Amino acid sequence: MTGRVEIAVHMTTLTILRNRFSLINCVQLTGKCFINWFRGACLQKQ
Repeated sequence: MTGRVEIAVHMTTLTILRNRFSLINCVQLTGKCFINWFRGACLQKQ
């Protein structure tokens, strides 16, 4: 039982590490979209 849990944790850690890069990319893209939207909103107010 303990061995299975360790394997599950190990696999989960690997998956998180692998997905971390795509997660960072996703956050950066979201940030860029938000900044562009914010700039657009500010420009429209002027």
